[in-house]
Amino acid sequence: MVAAKLTGHRVNVDAVAWSPDGEWLVTGGRESWLLLWDHAGTPVLCLVDHDGWILRLAWSPDGGLIASAHGDGAIRLWTRDDKAPVRRIAAHELAVEALSWSADATTGDLASTLAPS
Repeated sequence: MVAAKLTGHRVNVDAVAWSPDGEWLVTGGRESWLLLWDHAGTPVLCLVDHDGWILRLAWSPDGGLIASAHGDGAIRLWTRDDKAPVRRIAAHELAVEALSWSADATTGDLASTLAPS
């Protein structure tokens, strides 16, 4: 069932993630930028810092950070308020295949794996 069609990206969207409270959706793909949507389906923020398409997205358990992974092996951390990443992590030499936060919000642990070569 399609609840709403979101209009904002011009090409394929490869990654989507709902915030833990279900109020925000972040999308990313081949345009190299993220769109942050409110629950009504309105784009409220465009986040730009990647050099190629975005492969994975994940919200921290407390909803304070968004992790985005890119084909360059880097992970960028964003907040809902900043238009630039608050941190860039050089995680791998190849594309990040998977991205996941620990369920324990107190640790801030983030795990990632690289794509098979």
